[in-house]
Amino acid sequence: MAGLTRYGRRLRRWLDPARRAIRRGNRARDAGDHARAAALYARALRHAPDNAPIHVQAGNMYKESGDPARAERHYRDALALDPDDRDLNLQLAHFYKRHGQPVEAFAAFRRLADLDPHAPRDELDAARRRIVPLVAPGVPANVRRAAEMTLDEARASGLIDPPWYAARYPDIADADPVAHFFNDGRFELRQPGPGFDPHWYLQRHPAVAVSGLDPFTYHVAIGRARGHASTAADSYADWIAQYDMLDDRDHRAIDAHVVAEGLVAPMVLLAVDAATAGHVGTAVAGLRRQRLAPRRILLCLAPDCPPGTRSALHALIAGDDRFAFAGDVAHGEVPAGTVVLLDAAVELREHALYALAQAAGAGAALVYGDHDHVVAGVRRDPMFKPAASPELLRQVDYIGAFALLAADADITGLADALVTGRETAASLIRDAALARDRRSIAHVPFVLHHDHVDRVVAASPVGRRLADDALPGVTIIIPTRDRMDLLRACVDSLTVATDYPPDRLDIVIVDNGSVEPATLDWLAAGVAAGRFRTIAAPIPFNYPLLNNIAVDTATGEMLVLLNNDTEIEDPAWLRGLVGYAMLPDVAAVGPMLLYDDDTIQHAGMVLGVDGLAAHAHVGIGRDAPGAYGLAQRTREVAAVTGACLAIRRAVFEEIGGLDPNLPVAFNDADLCLSAIGRGYRNLYVYDVWMRHHESRTRGRDDTPEKLRQFNREARYVCERHRTLCREDPWYSPNLGVDPGDLHAPAFPPRVVRPWQRYLDRHRAPRVLLLSSVLDGGTEIGLTVARQAGYLQARGYEVVVGAPFHVLADDPPAASGVALRGGRDAAAWAAREFDAIVVHTPGFADVGRWLGVWPPVLLHYHGEAAEQAAGLAGDEAGREGRLLALPFLDRALAPSPAVAAELGLDHARPCPPGADRLGVWSAALAPLRAQVRHRRGWTDRIVILVAASDSTVTPAFRAAMEAWQRDLDPACSAMVLFTADQRPPRNLPGGVTVAPAATAIDRQAILAGADLYWHAPGALTALDTLEAAALGLKVSAWPSPDAGAGAVARAMFEAGADLPDTDARRPASAHGWAETLAVFERTLAEMHGLPGGQPKG
Repeated sequence: MAGLTRYGRRLRRWLDPARRAIRRGNRARDAGDHARAAALYARALRHAPDNAPIHVQAGNMYKESGDPARAERHYRDALALDPDDRDLNLQLAHFYKRHGQPVEAFAAFRRLADLDPHAPRDELDAARRRIVPLVAPGVPANVRRAAEMTLDEARASGLIDPPWYAARYPDIADADPVAHFFNDGRFELRQPGPGFDPHWYLQRHPAVAVSGLDPFTYHVAIGRARGHASTAADSYADWIAQYDMLDDRDHRAIDAHVVAEGLVAPMVLLAVDAATAGHVGTAVAGLRRQRLAPRRILLCLAPDCPPGTRSALHALIAGDDRFAFAGDVAHGEVPAGTVVLLDAAVELREHALYALAQAAGAGAALVYGDHDHVVAGVRRDPMFKPAASPELLRQVDYIGAFALLAADADITGLADALVTGRETAASLIRDAALARDRRSIAHVPFVLHHDHVDRVVAASPVGRRLADDALPGVTIIIPTRDRMDLLRACVDSLTVATDYPPDRLDIVIVDNGSVEPATLDWLAAGVAAGRFRTIAAPIPFNYPLLNNIAVDTATGEMLVLLNNDTEIEDPAWLRGLVGYAMLPDVAAVGPMLLYDDDTIQHAGMVLGVDGLAAHAHVGIGRDAPGAYGLAQRTREVAAVTGACLAIRRAVFEEIGGLDPNLPVAFNDADLCLSAIGRGYRNLYVYDVWMRHHESRTRGRDDTPEKLRQFNREARYVCERHRTLCREDPWYSPNLGVDPGDLHAPAFPPRVVRPWQRYLDRHRAPRVLLLSSVLDGGTEIGLTVARQAGYLQARGYEVVVGAPFHVLADDPPAASGVALRGGRDAAAWAAREFDAIVVHTPGFADVGRWLGVWPPVLLHYHGEAAEQAAGLAGDEAGREGRLLALPFLDRALAPSPAVAAELGLDHARPCPPGADRLGVWSAALAPLRAQVRHRRGWTDRIVILVAASDSTVTPAFRAAMEAWQRDLDPACSAMVLFTADQRPPRNLPGGVTVAPAATAIDRQAILAGADLYWHAPGALTALDTLEAAALGLKVSAWPSPDAGAGAVARAMFEAGADLPDTDARRPASAHGWAETLAVFERTLAEMHGLPGGQPKG
């Protein structure tokens, strides 16, 4: 028996398809048949994709057989499986070196040096020296110049601190620190001094990784000019330099905009008191440098001003008749109207009054902007503010001491309050904001002033507790399915710990099909005891439906949606939520939710993060203030979590309840955003808290199916609430939307500069085309090139953004810039471009980082075109692109069928131009006759079969074989049409091959053939259109599951009505002129241009 078992194991190993293919591959390799060996190793990898040594063997064989692209793919797959293999890294480095890829070779040699620091560095240095001469033809000029940095330029950078470097890195022994850093240290990511951190820089600026340069060289040659900070401590300084500095172009645009719109500066009240008098000179200087010059400025000196303040001001304003002391102005001389309030510690930036007046011109009653602080001459601690938030304003004066009050302000009364010392500028602004309808208040998301004092404002009392006789009836809804351990803890804590009149509590447990006897017994006992009532709902889990069913039976005026994995410890929790939820303009109210370790799980939601939303302040301590102190402030938020959500029943029903189209995720966010759309606000209440054992009931969304559902539901909500998801009113567009950057400066900010938009309308548009494919032999690369050339000829400024290696291999005719992905493109393009066009998946998320401007157009070419260009992405990449779609503004696709692949219901049809190879006419008849004679096709019906390894499935092969059995070779021929020199390996016998690597080859073969037949996924839109343009009938597989017989019949039917003479050969051509006109018209609509005409 043991012998039979061993024999069985040996037989199974012998018959294992991977092992069999490897054995046959080894024999082919030893016989010198490299192409066959490569194919056999590739077959083995289909059964054993994680076999790194066979990936290496396949790479070697493809390299020897003249297919470097496939060789590289297998080497890289092997490296992904075993990244620390020194021999493999060395092999890949030499491969890149031999195939003229110096940047990749240098990176591989650098990795090799990291793996073995004691290995000789000659090849690393040689690879470094080879970068410049080999990549120069296709590399952007700025990168090329940077790579040529000299030792003297590095020394002059000021970033290398020799004593510091020598002390930090004693291994350099007696070497010259500057020379060591220049020759070795910068490539090893060593820090040259305290003023430059290469690791942080590489993380902050992903463009470095694709430039082929080390971080130090990139910063000195390129980054400094772009205002990049050199250390993490300067991230706000970095943000200022990149996005907040105004240059002469900005000044000219602002001045022109002021004139064009007839903006008039309002009167200004400048308040001076003991706390601010020391900065009044700075305040006056700020007023004098305004691009929108104030017409009159009243100086309001409080009684506590230091002696000599008035005389000092007299000297300061001498000769400027716009200034006057408020006490010198006769009562009634100043009529009511628009006024700007500020105090003497406020230093206005040059565009401050312009920005407020421009916003007021749109109808705002009160306008405020952002500010930062100046300490020892350095800008720091920015206050990036939310939209009008009255609940937050009652606790903390986030607006500050600079704002515009529009139209009907009592200027005389305001001045009197300042002069008498009854009020400050900040208190007057705060009171005015609380007195106005929040929807009439505008926030301008630009840093408009610097504050020179620390303002300590005592928080107002918080909390709204209603008297017992004013408390409404409350229905608390708890969906559950078994999990009695969680449910019992939740209900026990709810009934025991809640301080609320019992006769006004209606607890409803919605039983979603519990089956455990203990759960059923416990529920029955609770009902019998009168603790709660139950509703049976044995349906597939759908959180909205379960709650909506319960709402229909609710007895309370107030609803509370509560998860069964929460626990109550705060007796006043319900009173705290109800007090706010009863406010007439409030919809959803949510508490602070805590993990078991007393850290925050929920303190309000932020929109635009991770595809839709994220919880704020996650993971900080229960009593920690959080960014801007907001974790400890009751405040307006975009949404609160449905784990505990209070809302009036009337509001819930007005909205239409929870949406059953969102069975698992984001139904709470959708409810809250729908409420905002109806004019309500939602509140996070910080001093009400409970514990939440997050997702213990369903488990986490970490399986592929759960993640797909999560993404589908996120996309659904984003598409319903596009504006809110891109512009969360209560989260500044100057703050980051990456989960790791919440409440940190955004790179780039998602803002629209009004003066830039004005300038845009009076110059040629600037368009950025993004693609990771520029090869003109592909549909994608050809389309990018045609679009760039067309727009340039029409007066547009065009830049093509692509990964560094793509620009080097296929330099575009337009200007090129090395960009790695959507975030990198957004950071680079935020201020520079009027429209962005995305062609490939890697750039699809650019809209997530940009907000609403510049607009983004997706040009989707279809799965077949992407596969033909080598872009067949993984499932995660596809899901990521789907999640990014709501952040894009328009879409183009070759056809509705292709658009349907991504669910682009509203994509405009824009097929690629099919006239590249020509259009059938009598002039091509001689070429057709010549090709048919030379290939032996005379008097035959020639069927071109478009297929590849991935599309010649067993069913497709069987269909061709069935067709051939009934084929008369004297009258017809089946020919494989491919751009590859090697046909698919699983073609049936009798099928000849017509390779068409060039456009001339393609035109000749298409002209000579009669019918174009393709497997599913084998063709791009361009393939089919070009074939039709040259007179071929294009036919496809009848259906994805059609059998061989059905396909054979379809082939016969397709060939039955072919034209009997060349004169009747049809031609259907959609030309590039028409395609490009559709493209430009779409751009113009996005940009707001009439008729698709460029400016200029």
